[in-house]
Amino acid sequence: MIGLITNGFCLPYNPELTARANELRKNMTPMENKLWTGFLKNFSLNVMAQKVIDYYIVNFYCPKLHLNPAPSRPTVRPW
Repeated sequence: MIGLITNGFCLPYNPELTARANELRKNMTPMENKLWTGFLKNFSLNVMAQKVIDYYIVNFYCPKLHLNPAPSRPTVRPW
C-alpha cells in the first residue's frame, strides 16, 4: 500500500485510488446519476462526485462543509 499524498491545502489521499474514482465517476449507478443530475450538479455549494479521501472513495463530498454522506454501518465493496 502506498502512502498518502497531501500538499497542506487539500485532504490527504491515496494516489492508487484516483484511477478507480475516475472510473466510478464515469459509471455511476442509476440512483447516483439521478441524484447528481437532478440535484447536486446545480447545488448552491460545490459538490464533488467520487472523491478520494485518505484510503477511501466517498460518493459525494462538499469541500466547503467537509461533509460526505457516510453509511451507518461499515460496508465492503470489491475493488
